[in-house]
Amino acid sequence: MIVGSKLRKIREQKGISLGFIADYLDMSVSALMAVERDKKHINLKQVDQLCSLLNVNRSDLIVKP
Repeated sequence: MIVGSKLRKIREQKGISLGFIADYLDMSVSALMAVERDKKHINLKQVDQLCSLLNVNRSDLIVKP
């Protein structure tokens, strides 16, 4: 499960906007905001896309339940 707070922290540290990531993942900004608030989940393909964009490992974004 992706932890939205981890995503937000990494995104903000790298200075990347919600809009840029939303476009990159082909999703709306509001949907990405819901992901960051742990209200919505994304699939593994999107997790891998995020890892590539943010230059992080899956383990940086995912925690085991």
